Amino acid sequence: MIKASKITSIILMLSILSACAGVRLSYQSALNADQNALNVCIAEEVEVLAVGNGFPGWWGIYPTVVSNDPSVAKIQCLAARSAVPFREPGVVFGGTVCTVRGEQSGRTHLIFQNSLSDGTQPEQVIEVHVADCQQARSSNIEPESQER
Repeated sequence: MIKASKITSIILMLSILSACAGVRLSYQSALNADQNALNVCIAEEVEVLAVGNGFPGWWGIYPTVVSNDPSVAKIQCLAARSAVPFREPGVVFGGTVCTVRGEQSGRTHLIFQNSLSDGTQPEQVIEVHVADCQQARSSNIEPESQER
């Protein structure tokens, strides 16, 4: 039988391990493979970045994302915690989750960079295509034939 002290040690160790600082680039699974772009509908929110505030800290860098044209695609970053261990933004210390929301039809770029720098050296840039998916769905519906 396992002693209570061993169980407590295991739980403590798992908590410490899940409290490490890290980044999850959530947008990568949503990229359109053909165009290497992120397709978003108007009023749709897509998670693009999750940052965990854990040990040992960020030491002069803190990842963030900004939109080239907020009137097309708006970025919103909020403090959050993950209910899933070992997944950013972290269970113990929490972190930040950033989402992009389509505001109007068009194209823009998301710039991933260090929030503590002047923004002149982006780490990564991806294109975002925002479309009115509601209008596209309604135009694809063919009227029923009137041959009855």
